Amino acid sequence: WHGLRHSSTDKKLIVRIEEYDSSYLRMTIEDNGVGRTKAKELNASRLGTGHSHTSKGLALCSQRIELLQKQYPRTRMEIVDLYDESGKASGTCVSILLPVVPKR
Repeated sequence: WHGLRHSSTDKKLIVRIEEYDSSYLRMTIEDNGVGRTKAKELNASRLGTGHSHTSKGLALCSQRIELLQKQYPRTRMEIVDLYDESGKASGTCVSILLPVVPKR
């Protein structure tokens, strides 16, 4: 939502879920939005000088990943800023490796 909201191009959001190996799934979420840096700038200008917004979503996800890593050390989340050939921000890609936890 954050990167695509400000995009003037044809908005695309791609979600992939694939088996990484027998015990992990890899989820990839990719958009062609304005990029994280530009989105932060636009949100700051919208809120006005002296106001800032602190996102709790990324912090909460990171905390959950850290908890899972204690039992499943290969669990991870990676965020990559995407750029076109000219170096202009062209979106964001988030990759999450999660364990397949058997039912008890």
